[in-house]
Amino acid sequence: MKKGKTIRRMIAPLLVTVLIFMWPFCPVVQADYFGPSTFWECILEKMPEAGDDRTASDTHRQCQKEFPKIEEYETDAWRIFGPETREECTSSYMAQTRSIYARTMLRQACYRLFSKK
Repeated sequence: MKKGKTIRRMIAPLLVTVLIFMWPFCPVVQADYFGPSTFWECILEKMPEAGDDRTASDTHRQCQKEFPKIEEYETDAWRIFGPETREECTSSYMAQTRSIYARTMLRQACYRLFSKK
């Protein structure tokens, strides 16, 4: 009996410690928790779902309402996963939508958030 309780007492703090130190390296968790922080990140997150120009226009307005300062963004922000260059960004995000308006906005977002490298 005492052995099982001792093991549980050791595992709980270890698990908490691991979670605390692993949090910065879990972008999937952070993305769900924090979400986009700029207009262009919002475009990259929400625009690929736009199937037509009307939906893309609505998405654009929604992102603009959330982030009215369009020109505030950071090029080449620290990323672990996802595209590393403009070309990778445009090919991965633009392939997901048929809307010309959405593709234009996605291209602009990729060109602002990623360097040419």
